[in-house]
Amino acid sequence: MKSLDYDIQEIRDKITNSDIIWNTDDSNIQSNEVAEIVSGVTGFNQFENEKVFNAIVDKLCKEYEIGMYQDLSESLESVYNISNGLPGTSEG
Repeated sequence: MKSLDYDIQEIRDKITNSDIIWNTDDSNIQSNEVAEIVSGVTGFNQFENEKVFNAIVDKLCKEYEIGMYQDLSESLESVYNISNGLPGTSEG
C-alpha cells in the first residue's frame, strides 16, 4: 500500500520533471497535464468527485504557479486526505 506522502512526492516529482508543463505558457495545457499526473498517480479522476479532484489540481497549480488555480485555504495534504477515502483512490 502506498502512503499519502509517497503519492504526493511522486506527483511533485512528475510535475517538476514534466516537459509539457514547463515548455508552454498555455495555462489550460498546464492544468490538464497536472490533472493527468494526479489521476495517473492516484487512480482518482474528476468524474468520481469533481470538487475534490479540482481542488487538488488547483492547489498544485497554485503551488507551482502554473495553470489556472483558485486561492484555496486548505493545504494539499488536507484536500488529498479528504479524497483518500473516496472510491477510486489509489492505495497500492
